[in-house]
Amino acid sequence: MVSLFKTKKVMIKFSKIPQFRNVVKEFKLNYRYNGSDELGNPIYKEVNSYPTLVVSGTPKVHGTNASVVLDFENNLWMQSRNNRLPLDGSQGNHFKFNEFVLKNEFFLKQTLGKIKTRLNLPICEIAVFGEWAGEGVQKGVAVSKIDKTFFPFSLKVKLEDDTVEDFDLLIPRYFYNSDRRIVPVNFIEVYNLEVDFNNPQKSLIDFKELNNNVL
Repeated sequence: MVSLFKTKKVMIKFSKIPQFRNVVKEFKLNYRYNGSDELGNPIYKEVNSYPTLVVSGTPKVHGTNASVVLDFENNLWMQSRNNRLPLDGSQGNHFKFNEFVLKNEFFLKQTLGKIKTRLNLPICEIAVFGEWAGEGVQKGVAVSKIDKTFFPFSLKVKLEDDTVEDFDLLIPRYFYNSDRRIVPVNFIEVYNLEVDFNNPQKSLIDFKELNNNVL
């Protein structure tokens, strides 16, 4: 029996990256969370101080958001940030990303299929998101001087119950292939910075300096 989900082509979207102030707010709420009352309302405890944590980040690659999706019928699709597109280019080639996917179709199907098997979950679709960057994608940035390259940074799966789960930590293991011009963003460089959540504004200075380190 085919599930209702499998009759739909529902796009797996990459959510916006939250701003630092929202990350701080969410962290503090989670840190103070102390269960729920009898009505299911959250209970928050008072705290005198918050911890200092080390956060990791990568340089911003200036290109365009692109992703490759393997659906439940083992078909490959490409996506821009807001649209799912067929690989024949009939609805746009997304800076010739369709040519890249077609050229690497076997590798991408094989890799995404391996991950599906490893996860052993009721997966309907699996998508790898990245930055598609290089010559002809954006002007006036250093990365525009290189041949087009896919820089993966996120891996998401959509389950049969329509929920989406993240497995970003699997990207470095499966998606580095320089011959195919597939380079995970954390292969470029990873920065580790301490954030004191009692005074997070101090970290903004370091973040702003790193923000200038773009490709």
